[in-house]
Amino acid sequence: MICTVEPLRPVMWLPERVGALGMMPGYIGPQAVMGLKVVSVFPGNHGTEYDSHMGAVMLFETGHGRPLAIIDANAPSHVFWGLTRGDIKWRPRDRPTK
Repeated sequence: MICTVEPLRPVMWLPERVGALGMMPGYIGPQAVMGLKVVSVFPGNHGTEYDSHMGAVMLFETGHGRPLAIIDANAPSHVFWGLTRGDIKWRPRDRPTK
């Protein structure tokens, strides 16, 4: 039985490579959920009122594909998401010190 699936993360660049859209799909069998984190990356936003990375997390149940949640990706981005024996665990992400 497959417990988790994390395919390659496709990236779509805009012309002139001014920004990109990164997609991170995944599946967790024991919880019967699948999801996708989609992030826009615009390095030119550094030093402006906009974040360089913005996006959303979408979560679906696998029985019928019903959407369960849409979450602002910036809210959980300070959290490390991990999978241990089929349990979703999260903790504050280690941040490098400057």
